Amino acid sequence: MKKIVKKTAVIFLLFLAGIRVTSYFQEEVNIDELMGQSIQKYLEGDIKGTIEALDKILTAEPGHERARGLLIKASDRLTEKTKSTGNYDKGLEYLSIAEKHLPDSKKIADNIKKIKLLKSSPEKAKAEEKKDAACSQKNFARTYPKTLRRQNS
Repeated sequence: MKKIVKKTAVIFLLFLAGIRVTSYFQEEVNIDELMGQSIQKYLEGDIKGTIEALDKILTAEPGHERARGLLIKASDRLTEKTKSTGNYDKGLEYLSIAEKHLPDSKKIADNIKKIKLLKSSPEKAKAEEKKDAACSQKNFARTYPKTLRRQNS
């Protein structure tokens, strides 16, 4: 008991002095090594492993821009994979990890919405997807009208 009190007191004094004491509570995180692992896992198609590695990085360093960017890409790929496999609960579990680190990301919020819609009403989700595809084609046609004319010639 005395040993725990002493250790707590030392940690508290170090904290007051402004010295980082996270290594007492969690293992040291090698950000560069984890980032390399997450990229490798992403390239191999292990999206869940990618998100787990990015979770560790962003827990240790919330502002890590490369990890944040890869997390958005991984959430997109996870959404597509979840649609094809039908494992909605697991997909939502991993998307919630992404949302924890990027709560203001519209892309991640949209992905969660898509999976929840698929889980509750697959027919409605397919209709929504067709509608989105039609809107994308119309937007492309408005933005690049000359390109379409050349293709049709």
